[in-house]
Amino acid sequence: MIQEVNVIQNCQKCSKEFTWKAIQKSLLWGYKPITCTSCSSTHEITFLSRIGLVLFTTAIPMLLVFNPVMDIRLEFEIALYLVWVAIVVCIAPLFVKYVVK
Repeated sequence: MIQEVNVIQNCQKCSKEFTWKAIQKSLLWGYKPITCTSCSSTHEITFLSRIGLVLFTTAIPMLLVFNPVMDIRLEFEIALYLVWVAIVVCIAPLFVKYVVK
């Protein structure tokens, strides 16, 4: 028997999958709650997801890219950081978790 694997989180009440766009919009507008289009329940991002997102977008790259031991030009460091942030923003809906409010 083949079992379906959901990549993006579902509504905890009706199991309808959230859209990629809805999660991205929630993250880019300051962790705005997501409302299910099927059952109208409101979901908020968990505290651990917020912390993880902040660490992946700021702390880890700052330690790696802006390391004074590495002799890399500032323009290249900034470009690497912006690419890293773009990648994290694109894949964030895969690892953030929401709970019913």
